[in-house]
Amino acid sequence: MRSIKLFTLAVLAFLFSQCKVTAPTDTAGSSSLVTEVFKILDITENRFLHFGDSTNGNPWKAIMRTADWLQTQANVQSVETLDSIYIRVTLKSGLKAMFHFDETDANGKTLFRGGGHSNGKNDMSLEPSPHLLSTNTIKNKKVLIFSPPYYEFYANNNEMQKVLDLLHSSSLNLNVTLLKNEECSFDVVNTFGDYGLVILDTHGKPDGFMVGGVDTTSDTTQWLAGLTQDQLKSLADTHAGEGSYNKILSGDITLEMSVKVNPTHFQWSKVQHMYKFITFMLNSRYLATIPDLSKTVVFGNMCYSGWNFIGHKNSYFVDDPIRAAFLAKHPISYYCYHFGDPNSDLSRTVYDDFAHVMEDSLLSGLVTNRDSTGQVYLEPNGTKYYDNFAPANYTKLFFNHYGADDYSYALCGDDLLDTRDGQIYKTVCIGKQVWMAQNLNYNVAGSHCPYDDGSLCAKYGRSYDWKTVLAGSDTTTKIPSGVQGICPKGWHIPSPGEFDQLVTFLGGPSLAGGKMKDTVLWDSPNAGATNSSGFSALPAGLWTGTPNNQYAFGRQAYFLTTAQNQGLPIQYLLDTAGPVLNWYGGTYGSNFASCRCVKDP
Repeated sequence: MRSIKLFTLAVLAFLFSQCKVTAPTDTAGSSSLVTEVFKILDITENRFLHFGDSTNGNPWKAIMRTADWLQTQANVQSVETLDSIYIRVTLKSGLKAMFHFDETDANGKTLFRGGGHSNGKNDMSLEPSPHLLSTNTIKNKKVLIFSPPYYEFYANNNEMQKVLDLLHSSSLNLNVTLLKNEECSFDVVNTFGDYGLVILDTHGKPDGFMVGGVDTTSDTTQWLAGLTQDQLKSLADTHAGEGSYNKILSGDITLEMSVKVNPTHFQWSKVQHMYKFITFMLNSRYLATIPDLSKTVVFGNMCYSGWNFIGHKNSYFVDDPIRAAFLAKHPISYYCYHFGDPNSDLSRTVYDDFAHVMEDSLLSGLVTNRDSTGQVYLEPNGTKYYDNFAPANYTKLFFNHYGADDYSYALCGDDLLDTRDGQIYKTVCIGKQVWMAQNLNYNVAGSHCPYDDGSLCAKYGRSYDWKTVLAGSDTTTKIPSGVQGICPKGWHIPSPGEFDQLVTFLGGPSLAGGKMKDTVLWDSPNAGATNSSGFSALPAGLWTGTPNNQYAFGRQAYFLTTAQNQGLPIQYLLDTAGPVLNWYGGTYGSNFASCRCVKDP
């Protein structure tokens, strides 16, 4: 790491001492274009410190005076400011550069998204909200934590370890990837769609976010010289990913410099060895080129992540707002910070304490409580969290989300909500399969309760004829069957092969039945019944349509499949007389039987 840093310092020292202020007239001189960007950042920093001194240590006034001064420079086309913290300079070459200051506390810790704690307290309520079942499941168990400023954010505290412990200790078997610093190259953004959850622990702006950075704090510039243009390219490619140099030239990446300022220290502008950082900011328009995010939840845990305003605001123009850019890739949900109601188009810097607490809240909700995506940004009373670490005169910054409300991680054995009628079914994991642990009770035309007694349906489910169960699908023996039939969304009618997988896992036909039968509701002798599998088979028998309307109620259970034998539906049969589970396709196959659904893989 030391050799890399020394090389970096050498590159920057050379750039700051050798480059020209005058903008090049031809775009072929690509290296001089980038050199000019570094130069404008260097002189911007110098003027900011100068104006900091002349304004008695007021960094906000210093920013505005620096912006006015930059307007007078021959190679500058335009200058914009944001919140009296950021300056964006557009050079006549077309390239842009940004400069800003990080406000710190008395201990030098950044107050905003940057690794410090403003007051050292965590007084926000993180009690779990009431659990609501979700219609859809976040199936991808891969999680990406993307933290280009990792050493700035997390190196001196245990906040990230808390995050990792929470993720790894869950029973979801999550596959967690933490990328730090130079590992967060811009091309990693192309892989966001490979993850079920992406957390952007980084610096943000209204139209982009950080993908790399270089600590340039040093006063040892006098011994460095003789760098080549190849080394200039290497600086960018080393710290923001191979090819990032070309992305600077194309405008997809903007170079930004920041310095740390403690406004309470009136001589901050005179402090030697002032922290100085070069940041590579990936512009939002790049997101249009990445694959779709339709199976991914994205958390923009960064400043300005909820910005959606197009045009001028606070003297700063945005044509590709960060929120709109992410939503255009259709993520399951996008979590961000912004003002006011869900339709608010503005955002601001986020206090670092608040960012840490919201990361805890989101992960505790999604991973520990398995809440839906529509809950984890809310307090237990249903209101949205807001940044109560900020001063009272700041516009309230809320934690919010956009996208689907009804996705959650599912554990094996979670209850199933049938959104068609609101019924909830217990489920059970057996081997690599997830089965309903109750008989289907969906009231479709032609289905029947035992003895046509509606009071029995809630316990024993309904009986269906084979064609009704398939709901127009063709017979099949595939594994999985792929036939949703009358099952809820995300579930299907089992094929005989899927029942055979169940039987094999439970020890074969002679043992499986006993492990599947409920131990209470069967008539005697209910031989071998242990229900050790949790399948909880019930003896609903068959609905026959005869005067008695029911066959073998209390004594047998029949379960429909997607296949036939000699023109009759194949069913699986359990009997009170023994622990054997057999398939059946005989004369009773034309009668109405029970249905158990299997979860889609």
